[in-house]
Amino acid sequence: MKNIDFHQLYIITKYSFLQEIRYKRSLKGKKHSYRTFISMLFIYIFSGLMMGFLSAQINLYSAAFFSSALFMILIGNFILLEFPTLITGPEDFSAYSSLPITSSTYFYAKVLTVLIFVTIFSFCYSLPGAFLLFQKTGNFLVFPGFIYPQFAGGIFISLLIINFYGILLRFVPLQTIRKVSTTLNFLLFFIFYGGYFLIFQYLKSYAHLFKVNYQGFFIFFPNAWGSSLFILGDNPYAILSLFLSLFVPVILLLASKRIISIDFAERIAEQTLMSPKKKKRNKNSRSSVLWKTFEEKAMALLIRSNFTHDVQFKLSILTIIPLTILYFIIVLFVYKGSLENPFTQSGILGFHKTLFLYVAIGFFPFYIKSALAYSQDAEASWIFFTTAYNRLNLILATRKFVFIFFMLPYFLLFFIIYIIMAGVIIPVILHFLVVIILAYIQTNIFLFFMTDIPFSKKPQRGRMLLSLLARMSISVLLPVPLYVFVIFLYPQPLFYGIL
Repeated sequence: MKNIDFHQLYIITKYSFLQEIRYKRSLKGKKHSYRTFISMLFIYIFSGLMMGFLSAQINLYSAAFFSSALFMILIGNFILLEFPTLITGPEDFSAYSSLPITSSTYFYAKVLTVLIFVTIFSFCYSLPGAFLLFQKTGNFLVFPGFIYPQFAGGIFISLLIINFYGILLRFVPLQTIRKVSTTLNFLLFFIFYGGYFLIFQYLKSYAHLFKVNYQGFFIFFPNAWGSSLFILGDNPYAILSLFLSLFVPVILLLASKRIISIDFAERIAEQTLMSPKKKKRNKNSRSSVLWKTFEEKAMALLIRSNFTHDVQFKLSILTIIPLTILYFIIVLFVYKGSLENPFTQSGILGFHKTLFLYVAIGFFPFYIKSALAYSQDAEASWIFFTTAYNRLNLILATRKFVFIFFMLPYFLLFFIIYIIMAGVIIPVILHFLVVIILAYIQTNIFLFFMTDIPFSKKPQRGRMLLSLLARMSISVLLPVPLYVFVIFLYPQPLFYGIL
């Protein structure tokens, strides 16, 4: 502690924390917003509430055991994604390498920043479940008993990921790790989003599967260590498990001193500056006959290239696939719906059970247009602001590419599944003709309000879940008129004849 400058410790901790919770609203960097941090808090509250309903159905130890496991996954994914900015990275090397900062000051400042985040997130995550358990038991001791396992598990997994990340960076490039962590974040998002719907449907029927009793081998499960508070007087291994929840993080903290350092930040900076190998382009490739104007050709090349190389943008577009699968599961197994000929009496009467599927279709164009606005290389968008181009033509060119290369293939996949399940072809073709027309109208409405230049904004941490509710509310622009068509117009012979 002698080599620690407490003033520098405060400044570095404050800077690291603010750098993580806010993002620049403009390329000039004068305006900031905390919406992304609020959305991250909402993720933890949302997940904690989901686990809270499960916790209220099982015993206290099982509740802490499974809730802690989920929280460790959330925190581990957060640390993995934000390692270069939260722990140590190229920006730290450029900011601190020329300053008289001791290694101990830098180390403890970063550890303190992680501790602050784990504390905030653990309270947001565990308080909903603790309140539900308190309503069930009436005992105030469930608050510390339920919160401590999340906090202890979060500290353990954070330090474990830091050490693992440091070892991994010695053998694997930083960009490869980021691609993998982005993919994991994408998959976890749908696990939680899908679990929200399914857990309320099957909680009472399958809650007994989540009831566990402490076993001797649980001593190897980190999520069982802090949970041992609930069985201190019942199991001889409980004290040892509780000791491990304090002792192991200390060992990991001492081991991470070599990783949380400015020297290690320099090594990451060197990896970042190494230029990746460029793929050879086919010089003989010609522009598609679909693109007539210069704006259309430019947008086709830009979006196609970003979809190939930008993992975050690619996953944003591919979001619709697991989302549609999730909606199919909900419609077929939760709502007990079936895809039938929408022009028959049974198809019309049961159409409301399948309406949830069309939320995904209405959701897709809005999601694509929103994803198109963000890129890690947003600074390169300066060319749009220094070139004499027609903004309207650029937006229309974006709409054309999105509709042809993203939406039509999705409609085709949806169409094939519908034909297989309905067993008819002509009525399904007519039905999807109506769906495509309505989706095209909806896309044009979105473009009227969303006029951002493609790839001109920096991606924001936690933006996905925060904007999901707004997107879902706007996506009803397709299901609502479609429901009106099916219920009131499909039974009319004149309408069927026009189609």
